[in-house]
Amino acid sequence: MNRTSIRIILFFIHYFLFTCMLFAQSNEQIFSRRITWQEDENVYRYAVEVDKMENGAFKSHLREYTTAVFFTLSLPAGEYRYRIVPHDVLDRPIRGMQWVRFEIRPPAESEQKEKKEPNPRYNTLGISAGSSFIDPLIAATIHGSFSPLKYLFIQAGADIGFISAFEEVDSFYSLYPFFNIGCFLPINANIGFYAEAGAGFQYSSYIVSEKETEISIFAFNAAAGVNLWNMINVQYTIKTNFSEVNHLASIGYVYRFKEKKK
Repeated sequence: MNRTSIRIILFFIHYFLFTCMLFAQSNEQIFSRRITWQEDENVYRYAVEVDKMENGAFKSHLREYTTAVFFTLSLPAGEYRYRIVPHDVLDRPIRGMQWVRFEIRPPAESEQKEKKEPNPRYNTLGISAGSSFIDPLIAATIHGSFSPLKYLFIQAGADIGFISAFEEVDSFYSLYPFFNIGCFLPINANIGFYAEAGAGFQYSSYIVSEKETEISIFAFNAAAGVNLWNMINVQYTIKTNFSEVNHLASIGYVYRFKEKKK
């Protein structure tokens, strides 16, 4: 490996470390603290000096000048001290005030702005629509769920079919009330995955050439989906009576009830 290659590698290492350092600093939480002092008409301007405690000793952290009698500090959490040094009309420092020590702490959790924590309970009311590609070709689902425990929910609902995939069918409708048990896994405050399984009883009515045919079957179903922004469900469902399989892809609106705080 020649010297040029080594220099390029060292450059990228330094660049990576420097970028990481800037990223860490940019993500450091900053707090504001306003300091004030009495005005002196004979003073040209004031020097604001701030030291920060590091490794058991105060080290210079900030030096700024102002003509006002207040200054807003923007500092990360830590232990500090400050003093105000007046300057005369010749811009010479006059004996300033004594050092004043202070500490900046992050506010207590109860005082912080409430964070959006994932809600592990899936209490909902919703409606969705989708296609099963076979009968029913278009179906709407009305459902509601109750979450007795975290990450666990019980759901009841009904699929209502409107359109048949068979062209010779003059009229068609179906009804499939179901009862499911499922689990809900929130990823963050806006995204959660869920899976559920259960059973139901489907009733279908076909009218072909003014002749009605009714079909009733008991079926099992399983579904998996994702809840987005606590109001949109995208779901895939499989329904079977062990002789035929029906697939349903759907999207819909769901209202999630907020968890009551204790």
